[in-house]
Amino acid sequence: MQQSVASPRQPTTVESVIRTSIGSWPGQSIEQALEWAFSLDVPALPELPELAPSESLLGQAQGHAPLALGAFVERVRTHPPASGWVKFQRAGPLTLERGASLRQAQARARTHESLRPILNAQLPVGVRRLVLLDEPMHGAQEADLDSTEATLAELVRTNPSTTFGIHCCGKAPVVTGLLTRPWPALSVDLGVFQPGPTLTEALGQIEARARAGLLTIVAFEGASPLPDSAWIWRSPSCGLAGRATAEIPTRLSLLLP
Repeated sequence: MQQSVASPRQPTTVESVIRTSIGSWPGQSIEQALEWAFSLDVPALPELPELAPSESLLGQAQGHAPLALGAFVERVRTHPPASGWVKFQRAGPLTLERGASLRQAQARARTHESLRPILNAQLPVGVRRLVLLDEPMHGAQEADLDSTEATLAELVRTNPSTTFGIHCCGKAPVVTGLLTRPWPALSVDLGVFQPGPTLTEALGQIEARARAGLLTIVAFEGASPLPDSAWIWRSPSCGLAGRATAEIPTRLSLLLP
């Protein structure tokens, strides 16, 4: 799958880090989730599993529009991010197939259906859209990503102005394998690595992706071993939806050097 990605703008914060989030937040307040999302350099569409079943990862198999989408797009219009990017994330076809017991064709159709409102949303001129397919089932089962890659290829073909990629949390060997794929955007969690050769290898792969102009979003809280780069963004680890709301400011502060 070939897709050119416009160079992200260099960070404008004094910390020289581009920060974003996975997407899911605790609680039931869309307004609070928007405040958290827009406190970061690349706001991500909030998902609130406690608010409605359709907001959960597998609940997205229902194909409903994200509940916060309208408010999120309006906030982007009134407060366009300085980074020039906004981020969206929806369940990928492999995860819907395995987790929601759908046939492969059904799962791919549901992924397209759940993305339609996001891709149709009118963003301000100059704000770019990043869409990630969330595939935790690959991380858990190391299943092949053929249906996901086919879905990505179709999305790229029909939506050339949007950047697409994959988010996957999984064991260290899974993440190492993903980092070799030349996807335009990839989101992974480095917290699965212990200090040592495998972590060193993963860091080298991320830096190689940056040199090639491929975006990597890295979940890694605390002091980062990665260089500052417009092609390397930082996010909290997965699972913020399972945290207490009082913990969120601390989790977000860990993204700073």
